[in-house]
Amino acid sequence: MHRTADRMTPSELAKCRENLKQEWENHQIDKVSLELGWDLAHRVPLFLYENYKVTKIAVCGSLSERDWFVKASDIDIAVWGISDDQCFDTIRDEVKHNIDTRIDLIDYERVDEYFRMRVKQQLIHIRKGGVSIPKVADGIYPTTLEEHENIYEKYKNRLIQYVEDGKNKIERILTRIKGNLPRIEKNQNNNSEIIINAIVEDIYMIYEEIAKVFLHIVRMVDMCEPPYWDTCDDILIQVAEQTDRRPSVVTHETFSGLKPLLEFHNQYKFHKIDLESLTFEDVKNRAGELEELVVSVYVELDTFIDYLNKT
Repeated sequence: MHRTADRMTPSELAKCRENLKQEWENHQIDKVSLELGWDLAHRVPLFLYENYKVTKIAVCGSLSERDWFVKASDIDIAVWGISDDQCFDTIRDEVKHNIDTRIDLIDYERVDEYFRMRVKQQLIHIRKGGVSIPKVADGIYPTTLEEHENIYEKYKNRLIQYVEDGKNKIERILTRIKGNLPRIEKNQNNNSEIIINAIVEDIYMIYEEIAKVFLHIVRMVDMCEPPYWDTCDDILIQVAEQTDRRPSVVTHETFSGLKPLLEFHNQYKFHKIDLESLTFEDVKNRAGELEELVVSVYVELDTFIDYLNKT
């Protein structure tokens, strides 16, 4: 069955919410994955402080928030002090290569204000020379909910924040694409290939961010996630389906629109796009189609959020 919240009756939605509430109340924190995640996080400052001129390091994201960290979760590490003469992309790749591909390094001083305000309360700083990583058993790092805490409200707000964070990232990428398109017209013979490549990479990144939003939803609501969620259509199929805990997140029409974007994403990821053959008209048309698709995704995500918010 494939029905979004606006196509279901109030009683049907209420039943889904009740089922979701019960699941969230029974949710158990994955202590084993948390311990393993912190063990990996522990290795990052040792590597960075020894090899690069970073001044400060902190853990953020799902590892610091703990409740929904699982074995496949990314490990978000914020760093300070990356100088202009150091290539951040190279440092990030070195960390992934030498420690773990799940580690997502973030240059805290160069991200936008929205991100800094969003993660400010999550940061767990790691001191140089005296690394202290909270363990699951420590009182500093509790794994039980506060007494009388409204679990549904807590997890609902967390999920909505994840969705809004994703939309914010997508919007920034779209803005970058819109800013680059006029630059191609002005530079048809100079650097246009570089700009086209940048737009193609941004189109790839938009699908990546959409898929991450869906990943948060299926992880927290369905409590199961497909392997290879970023390259297979399993996650699209999953969010298009209705379950006993939620309505469909996207309509069949949006699902059909996302499939070609997934194919383009995979062609870029696996180096199967002939970038030299792409013209300005090619990327302009694709960017226009993409903007319409993103609007549809936003509308349907907002419909899903409305479902979560109604009591």
